[in-house]
Amino acid sequence: MVKLCFYDRHRIVGDPARGEYNLEVRETKLEDDGKYKCYTNPTAAADAILTVVVPTPNPPSISGGELTLTAGEQLSLTCRSSGGHPAPRLTWLNGTDPFQSSSVSSDEDKTLELFIPRLTKWDDGTNFTCLADQGFPELAKPKGSSRILRVKYPPLVQVPSPSVHVREGEPASLSCMVDSNPKAEVTWRKVGEALPSLKIIRDHLLQLPKVSRTDGGLYQCEANNGVPPVGLGSVTLQVYCE
Repeated sequence: MVKLCFYDRHRIVGDPARGEYNLEVRETKLEDDGKYKCYTNPTAAADAILTVVVPTPNPPSISGGELTLTAGEQLSLTCRSSGGHPAPRLTWLNGTDPFQSSSVSSDEDKTLELFIPRLTKWDDGTNFTCLADQGFPELAKPKGSSRILRVKYPPLVQVPSPSVHVREGEPASLSCMVDSNPKAEVTWRKVGEALPSLKIIRDHLLQLPKVSRTDGGLYQCEANNGVPPVGLGSVTLQVYCE
């Protein structure tokens, strides 16, 4: 058996009769990481690579996007990992799908940028996850951190029934549906005239319990949540007399 005099944690084991020589390393340390050569003839050496895995102590950290943003603004998130060997590969996920970022990770700084030049209302509630994977899941499980986006956007008003037809003396309901973040305050008005005195206003719904011929006209609902522009919807009420 060959003895390695200066490496008391290393020894060659195997079956020399069968030409089997294995290098055993006890109490593996990070300094053992690297390339090894096995040979009887230096011109015909076989290479073997030993990777010593030191799991990252903590999940990656995410900076940026802590505050609520507004649609139209840009988003920049930075994922940073520290410690561990080998350096983890960082990946951004949108939910469970990989997100194409404008930057790539590097072993030197272990950071990965995510950039969206213009946010939309559809980005509200998006869950971005930064995953750090060292490539040896059986020894070091991938670690991830997440950031849920909060995006403010102006009111979008939709009118289910732009034109409402009722007979005089019957009730009428005018409605507009509002999508916004944060929630918008909805106000009603009648173009060119005051609202009927007999009315019930419940947020997006304007109810007239008993319409008269003078109630006919153009009504508008206005939604305002502080994020411009203000949302506007129109409903025409036509009253038929007996």
